[in-house]
This record gives sequence, C-alpha cells and structure tokens, in this order.
Amino acid sequence: ECGGDSAACKVHGDTITSLGRVSGEPRADTFETGVIYLTYYHGDACGTEGKLWTTSMVFICETQSESLPTISVDESSCKVSVEWRTLHACPATYTTGDNCTVTNPVTGVQYDLWELSNRVFHGSDKDHTYDYSFCSPLPAPCNGESSGGACQRNKQSGEEKSMGNVNRTLTYSNGAIILDYADGTTCSNGDIRETRISMVCDHSLSDVEVVFSTVNETSHCVYDTIAFSGLPCDKEVLSKCEVEGYDIAALSLTRDNYYATNYAADTTFSLNVCRGLNSPSPCSHDTAICMRRGTQSGISLGKVDSAELVYEDTQLKLVYTGADLCPTTGQPYKSYINFYCSEDDSIGSPEYLSNISCSYHFIWRTRYACKDRVTADHCKLLDTISGETILDLSELKGQWTTHQPEGEGTITVGICEAITDTSCKKDSAVCMQTASTHTSLGIIESDTKLVHRPYYMSYQLLLYTKSAITQIVHL
Repeated sequence: ECGGDSAACKVHGDTITSLGRVSGEPRADTFETGVIYLTYYHGDACGTEGKLWTTSMVFICETQSESLPTISVDESSCKVSVEWRTLHACPATYTTGDNCTVTNPVTGVQYDLWELSNRVFHGSDKDHTYDYSFCSPLPAPCNGESSGGACQRNKQSGEEKSMGNVNRTLTYSNGAIILDYADGTTCSNGDIRETRISMVCDHSLSDVEVVFSTVNETSHCVYDTIAFSGLPCDKEVLSKCEVEGYDIAALSLTRDNYYATNYAADTTFSLNVCRGLNSPSPCSHDTAICMRRGTQSGISLGKVDSAELVYEDTQLKLVYTGADLCPTTGQPYKSYINFYCSEDDSIGSPEYLSNISCSYHFIWRTRYACKDRVTADHCKLLDTISGETILDLSELKGQWTTHQPEGEGTITVGICEAITDTSCKKDSAVCMQTASTHTSLGIIESDTKLVHRPYYMSYQLLLYTKSAITQIVHL
C-alpha cells in the first residue's frame, strides 16, 4: 500500500505514509562491535517546511534473546528511530572446532560438549515438543531417522519431524557456541529441515544443565533456538549487594544486560549489578558498566570487583572505579548509580543522567531501593511490599542426615527447628558426628535467618552462627 519502493511505512486508519524509500540509497555499515546501521531517506512529505520522512535503524548484536524492535518517532525532526537487538547482527568472526570441542580465541578456554552426550534435552511451545541431543544422536529414532539431533513432535497428532542430524563441528562466536544440524525431514515444498542451536551463558545453571528457549522458524523449514547453560560462561565475578538493610541482588542479570543511552552523544551504556556484563559485550566480562560511542570499541567505566554499595546522606548509591583511563583527565573513569525507591513497585532500569569530568552518573528507580524490602526468619523470606512469599521451607521442616565421604561420619541438619540429638550442644541446628565425637556446627536462635541471595538463582543460604564454626547450608 505504501508503494513498492518503500522500506518503512506508517498506516493510521486510512492514511498511509512512506517513512523512507529503498531508492534513497540506504547505507548499511557493519562493525566488529556488532552494530549495523541502516538509514532510509526520501519518505513522504512531513509537516509544512518541505521536510521528508527519514527512518534510521540500528541492529545490535544480541545472542541471549531475540526481541521485537523498539520504535520512537520524532515529529518535529521528521525522523523515525528503530533499535533491534538480534543474533543476526553479530559479527561473522568466529572459530571452529571438531569432535564436539571448540576454543575461545580470546581466553584460550576450551569448551567440551561431550559431557552432554547420551542425554536428551527438552523444549516446547504451544503446538510442539522438542528433543535435542549433543555429540551423539537421539536415543530413539525421529520419524524413522536414527541420526537425528533435533526432533519436533506435534502435541495433538504425535507426528514427528527430524529438524536435522547431530553435528560435532562447533563454532564459537561472540560468547556463543553454535551447532548447525542439517539434513532433517523433507518439507512439503522440497526444502530440507535444518536447525541452528546457539548455546549461551547462564550463570544460574551448571555446566551440565541446558534450558532451551522457544524455537523460531526464521525461514521456511529453517529453525533457530537458544540453549542456555553454564558451560560457555567465563569465570564469574561478583560484588557485594547489601548495605544498611538494602539488598539490590535481585537486580542482577544472568543472561542479558541493562542498557542506557545518551542520544545527544550517540553513546550506549551496558550495565549489570552485583556481577559482570554478560556476553556479548564490547568490554571484558569483569566490567560492570561499559560505554560505547557510536561504532568505537567499548570503554570500561568500572570493574565489578571495585564496586562499593554505600548509603550516605539518605542516598543509596553504587560506586564503580578501576575503570579505563579518561584521556581528558589522565585518571580512571568513575561511575555512580543513584537508586531511588519506586512507588509503583517496578524493577525499573538505569537511566543516563550526566558526565562531569569523566564521572558518569545514572539514576535507577526501583522497588529494591525501598528499605526493608525483604524480611526473614529461619524458615521464610517475605517481600514486604508485594506481600509475596519468596521462600518457605516449612515443608522441609525436620531433621536431615547426610553421610560424609569415605566413612567420615554424618552431618545432621535441622530445617526450621533445632535437632533433637542431645549429644550436640543445646539448640544445635547442624551437628557433625563421627565414631568418637559430636561437634555443633551452628546454633539456631532468634536472630538466625535466611539470607537473601537471588543471584544464586536456585540456591538460598541458611546461616547458622554462634558456634566454633559458622555453617552455611545450601538449599
């Protein structure tokens, strides 16, 4: 309806407006940082000053998740801005490896997927379930094919279709381990099904855990899916997230990063809290805030291990140092995130505020900047604002005993109560017993409590104190 030469179009009721045309010689520039710029000129007339609509698109490399584009319209300048984070914007630089191994060309770390072999991993969407395997074929044939590495199954009919045969050649690119499975079941139009699996880091998972995202059919019978695992992760760097009754650990991301933009300076900031940036990032994984101007390389505005969460003059603030040098001052950059309590109970996101003499300032309105957000005892964690119970160990109430390796005795742990073994100190919650000794590893008292550590994801910590040994129980 906009005409065959339109590349961007706005439809409002019966009004159709071209926002830019292919004949306007769009410019596409690709850089190693994983950003592609595309601009369409010569759209329809805009306003009364003879201006024409222009559409500028920026595609940003993103291996963690595919998302729909975000669009902003500036009526005064007759410009449309589109930002799209996608795996397809990632640079084509890569390294390959055979026999289910591949090496990170930057760190020299070798990734070996053989420990995932002879297992079946599952995924699903509205209409189908999916089975996946690594390094070895699926144990059961898929649609009669015995070499399949990915199998699609219709939930209603049970019909199976092979999405490609298992492949032991791996590609490492932008923090992702990529596997291409080809030669699947033939489609109705004669195309052969094939699947690309991009395995990316998720610090909340172990090296042998894999969680698959939704399958996207990028073109007819060509599938993409993302597999999250701890296997591709760099060594994690964490920082303190509590001070004066505040705990911002729940803001920490294990897959993606937060983003803030200074549009006036064509600058984008990647941020994370309590841990380093996740891949892909133009800065190293131990960086907490990374700045990129236009298409330049990333600049570190602060390292994770330099983070200091402080509460001064009624202000909760996260301070980062240990950054790259600022050329105008000859001193390292600094960055500050000021947190404010959000009245609408939202998680919020960081917003760029200012740059003063190479010190960058951000603000973040979030519910986690509200004091006493979480209350705890030795059995429950409660979100005091939403009223939600974060963790309740009541169903585990009782005593649990585990045997130590090599016959070194047993350890008994009391959940929500002290243990009844009178051989240990009174009110003991953790007792270690050998053939000749009973040692209390922690006392349960009124101030014993669960410690909120959301960045461990599947783990919470129960801390027993006031004994010769402090015992942390991982649940």
